[in-house]
Amino acid sequence: MDDWEKFDIPGLRGIGQTAPYFHNNSAGTLEEVVDHYMEFFKLVEANTAPGAPVPPLATTDGVHFDRRPTLEERTALIAYLRKL
Repeated sequence: MDDWEKFDIPGLRGIGQTAPYFHNNSAGTLEEVVDHYMEFFKLVEANTAPGAPVPPLATTDGVHFDRRPTLEERTALIAYLRKL
């Protein structure tokens, strides 16, 4: 079966002007989108066994997935998304 180019994924260009977000329109702002994922990261961390490494979820250096974003990174990410 040839699935090449069968799924069209929208780009991020202009994402700041395309609210609401998610398949069910549950996020009205980019802040709500980023906060949704930050809460997801917290949930995964809380459900990780003590002493076990947190499963890979968020990249902090573009290569490794080792921790959730900091509040400063949250602010920078939202600013970046608005500039696209």
